Parts: sequence; structure tokens; C-alpha cells
Amino acid sequence: MSHVALQSGGYERMPCQLRDVYNRVAGAKREEKIETDSEGALGFLDCLAERDPNFFVVYQVDEENRLANLFWADGNSRVDYVAFGDVLGFDTTYMTNEYNKPLTVLIDVNHHFNTCIFGFALLLHEKLPSYRWLLQKFLECHGDKKPNVVVTDQDVAMKQAIMEHMPDVTHRLCAWHLNTNASKKVKDPIFLKIFKDLMYNYYEEEDFEARWLDVVETQQLTDNEWCQTTFDTRKQWAETYLRGSFVVGMRTTQRCESINSALKKFLEKNYCLREFVTTIDMTVSKLRHNETANDFKSRCTRPHPPNPTCLTTYYNQCAEFYTRTMYHKVAEQLDLENNYFVISEEQEGEWQIYTIGKFQHPEVRYRVHYCEGQRALHCL
Repeated sequence: MSHVALQSGGYERMPCQLRDVYNRVAGAKREEKIETDSEGALGFLDCLAERDPNFFVVYQVDEENRLANLFWADGNSRVDYVAFGDVLGFDTTYMTNEYNKPLTVLIDVNHHFNTCIFGFALLLHEKLPSYRWLLQKFLECHGDKKPNVVVTDQDVAMKQAIMEHMPDVTHRLCAWHLNTNASKKVKDPIFLKIFKDLMYNYYEEEDFEARWLDVVETQQLTDNEWCQTTFDTRKQWAETYLRGSFVVGMRTTQRCESINSALKKFLEKNYCLREFVTTIDMTVSKLRHNETANDFKSRCTRPHPPNPTCLTTYYNQCAEFYTRTMYHKVAEQLDLENNYFVISEEQEGEWQIYTIGKFQHPEVRYRVHYCEGQRALHCL
């Protein structure tokens, strides 16, 4: 506008105001056809596919030939899924594009304990047909490899789609959503405290059910519909039933929500689809750049082990094999090793059974079963 004013001989000679220009541009965007916008978004993804032979993109149209569902994953996402696809978390968010189509991000944790992305989807709605289509295409993209655990919120349609396409996969419900819903539906502080304990701590099944029944009866919650429904799904949220299922620390969908929050810093709710997909591509590139920096740090530097101990050799081996972030997590466990000692040792068949004590806490004891032939270790 300043340039036009200069060419016109001053602002008083301008044929329009700045607001007129904004209105004209906004009007032109509104007149643009949705089909053209969709073609532009798909065209951009096709360009990415030309540069990346492992790029995967697939879409579905409705009865009026309008874009309904869209899923895409680049080559890095497909490679990451091969390495880190044991656990899958996904969540849906709104307010990221002009058409308010829900965005679904499918993620897990990588070797730096950072979030890695396995794919994106723009869905027609949060209903069973869309989730069915999404999981079908997701598995097609990743060679029909299914995760061991899926972490989601309590969405009923999502749950049904998982049961149909991944029937043998452990489905874990988000602990944060459960606690939030408990606070809204029950609002009893005694129940909420015991519910959290039952969610995060391990009990024998009989003990778990007895504790649940006791708190429900004593707090007069036997007729509470939320309590009844939640107890029926206990195998999807209680540590008693989920112990042994590896979740990479993902008890909640917080990582999904963090990715959604990061994307929303760059996405605007009035973005058309072309702007939407290009912005996501740039955002993912930034996240991948951070991963490259972490790779460099892990390969080219070594952490200093703690003061000399009998486990110094193990610390040095961990520094060689693990990334910097994972080294510190393993080192924490090695530090705990110094707190225990072997009280007794016995043999049962091919199993070595060790009774372990804790320094300064003689009442704390554990039995560790180890089988060298099976490479199996169980702690009780």
C-alpha cells in the first residue's frame, strides 16, 4: 500500500483503503472452489512423493466427489514405524483448517525419547466409518504391521475401529482422560484417591476387585453409571491387568496433544487445505531437524560415568550403545543396583531364584527368577 501510495502521488490520491484490499483478498479466497483447494493440497503431496519414493498418500471422496478422508506418511515416518512401532498413540484435534476437518496424528516414542510421527490424517468426522478407513490405510502404509499396544482416549468409535482392525492389540485408555472424567462424574475425594491408586499400582485380581467393590459400596456409588462402565473396561486402564505390556511411558495421550499444540502454533483455523498441508510439512521438518541434532550429540559425545563403582564397565557400555537421553534413564537403574544385595540363591529346574535385599531396609525383599536358556527374567 505504501508503494502504491508513492506511485499515486500520496495517500489522498489512493483509489482504496487498506481494508478494501483485505476484503478483496478474502472475497477471492471465499470464491475459490473447494475442489480446486483439494486438488492443490493433493498436488503438493504428489510433489513430495516425487522427491520421496517411500512417500505414501491416499484419499477418499464422498458422493459429490469432494475430499472426505486423507492420510499421508513420508519415508521417514515409515522407517520410524519399523523401528519404533511397538506402541501407537493417536488423538484428534480441531480448529486447524478452514473446513474444520479433524486432524489425527499417529505417534510413538523414538530412541531419544522424543515423539516420532507415523502419519497424519484429515478425516470427514470422528465417526466409525472414518476411523475404519484410517486404520485400514495406516496398516496398508506400514506393511500390515500392527503395534503391540494402542493408547487412545475413551472415544467409542475409535475403540470399535481398533477392535475390528487390531483385535489382538492391547488397547490402553488414557489415564489423564480417565482421571478428568472421574472428577466430573463422581466428585468423591475418597473414591478419586483410591481410583488413582488402583489405576497406577499392581494388585492381584481378587484384591483389585475387592478394593473396588469396597470403595464403591462405602461411598454409595453402586448406582453410579460411570463407575459401572469404568469397571467393565478395567482391563484397559488398571495396572493389575496391563502389567507387562510395554508402553514406552505412554500411559496418556499427552504426547499426541503436545504435537497438536505444537502444530497449532503454526496452523490457523482459516487455512485452506493447501496452506494446511504445506505448513505441516514445514513443521515436521523442524521436528526432524531437532532429532538430527540429538543424533549428532549421541554419536559424537560421551557422558561421564559417576564416581568409580563396581558397575563402571556397565556405565561405559551404556554410553557406547544408547543415545544420550536413554543412557541417563538406564544409568538411573544402574544407580539403584548399588542399593541391593543377594541374600540367598536356589535352583528350581532350569531357573535360578535369587532373594534380593535392600540396604538399610531389611524388611524389603524381592525374589528374582532367572533362566539363562530362555533368556528370561521375572521379578516378584
